[in-house]
Amino acid sequence: LLQKKNTDLNIVVSGRDLRVLVSSKDLSFAVNELSFDLDTSPAIPKIELRTEILADLSTKETPFERLSGEVKLNGTFSRDMSNATLTGTFPYLSAGGFSLKEQTFQISLAENIWRLTKIQDRLPVDLAVVFDMPGNTAKASFAMSEFLPTTLVQMEASEELWLNFPIDKELLEILLAANYTGEGSVEIDLTDLDVNYSGSLSFFPNSEIGPIKELQLQGKFKGDMSAVYVSELEGSTEYGNIGFEGRIGLGPFIPDGIVEIRDFSWPFESPVSGKLAISKREDTYYVRNGALRMDSYRMGSLEIDLTPLEKNI
Repeated sequence: LLQKKNTDLNIVVSGRDLRVLVSSKDLSFAVNELSFDLDTSPAIPKIELRTEILADLSTKETPFERLSGEVKLNGTFSRDMSNATLTGTFPYLSAGGFSLKEQTFQISLAENIWRLTKIQDRLPVDLAVVFDMPGNTAKASFAMSEFLPTTLVQMEASEELWLNFPIDKELLEILLAANYTGEGSVEIDLTDLDVNYSGSLSFFPNSEIGPIKELQLQGKFKGDMSAVYVSELEGSTEYGNIGFEGRIGLGPFIPDGIVEIRDFSWPFESPVSGKLAISKREDTYYVRNGALRMDSYRMGSLEIDLTPLEKNI
């Protein structure tokens, strides 16, 4: 009907309070309270749509096994459905105990590739998402300036979720409350939900991390849901500067790499400088191959085992 060439034939299709359910062994997807108006009268057909969505991925090993939200959509599309230009608004979107505040996207379709670009808000972050349907992948690129994730994401995760979540709850709370400037990209294989990311970032946490009250981090990163690989990482604190290059495990938090210390005065009165290799097993941090300098003292082949006990070591 959409390809009917008789210009005298005008078709308008409307629906209210409809429900669509799609299910397989790995996925259940429901569209509830669907309302739409489809007008094929003009040369370029128009559509307006509003619905609630619910997806269940409970057979997949992912903390984001349930997704729910509301979608509002309007725009135009070609009669053969190969191209589209739409505006989509998500008044709310929730997955795995995390809620995304209202977002609006410019949406386009061409050559089986969907492109979404965030528009119409004052948040200091740009976001573009590409869904490659033939390749079954999704890629998001972002740029931000002094961005606070808590202005966009609300965390309501249950204690049960954290049992299988790849990042410690305390670490994630620090990350969501921090201030970010930088750019990067995230790529997801939609077949097995593998996640990879890379970019450069400046990070200003708004909470204390151990004895450190003032911290600024900047560096380059790449990784997946199990670990972050960082390079050129520089941390500036009220006690001095620390650099790190290596791997940081996320579940649990496990650093493994080279630390460079420059005039760092905690927990000593005199500043310390040098390099050392750090790793972690269970609750103990291991320092090996350390070479440190304090005033006129020099220490080589330094080995230290550190076990945190609440606020003591």
